Amino acid sequence: MTVTRSRRGWNGALVAVAVLVGLALSSTLDAQPPTLAPPASNKPSEVLPSPTVKPAPRFVPPNVTPQPANPTTVETLVPDTGALPFEQAPGILIVPLTPRKIAGYSAEGGGWKGYEAPERMQVSPIAGEKIVAFASLAPEVSEVVCFSGPRGDFHRHGITRSPGPVEPSVTSCMAWYQIPAGIVAYSALTNSWGDLPIKFPQQCEVHHTDMLLTVLADGRLHAFSAKTGRWDSVELNGR
Repeated sequence: MTVTRSRRGWNGALVAVAVLVGLALSSTLDAQPPTLAPPASNKPSEVLPSPTVKPAPRFVPPNVTPQPANPTTVETLVPDTGALPFEQAPGILIVPLTPRKIAGYSAEGGGWKGYEAPERMQVSPIAGEKIVAFASLAPEVSEVVCFSGPRGDFHRHGITRSPGPVEPSVTSCMAWYQIPAGIVAYSALTNSWGDLPIKFPQQCEVHHTDMLLTVLADGRLHAFSAKTGRWDSVELNGR
């Protein structure tokens, strides 16, 4: 037997099925407990402190004292001594280069000057205010040397060969050496040497001030002045 259904009958069946499915879903959702939000708290929210940022430490190399970027005074360059290196007298620098060679500089004269001692001889500085005289260290000495601050140069002087060492006496601006052949004096103000021949050994008296050297020997009074740079002599009365 052939069963024929109309389109209206199919539509009614579909509507019935949709209603049943909707009712089933609604029952399932109603059976699940509702999800509740946590209760609000009356406690004030905690304020976290801001992190502390420390500046990076300054790097200082070991055994090095930090210095200003642009030092402008001598005191900042050498704060430990307050003096210039190699300074022998105010404004006079003496620098040893080799055992026989030295260099000198004067703030008054300007420019570096050099001196080389003879073979087998070395020199050692002895300073005054405007002069640096040098002791000659050798078994036998044939010359002496001084450095003048006002002139800014070395000045050597040949002498009769004498057993060494030969050492100077120094004031602020002059120096003298006593050797077997006499006394040799130098003035840094006039840049001149003066020889006083005296036959040693004999009794003599040597006296000096800052600018004047006197020698009393063999009935004569000899005077060397730093301002003239020469010896002048006079016979004593009654001799």
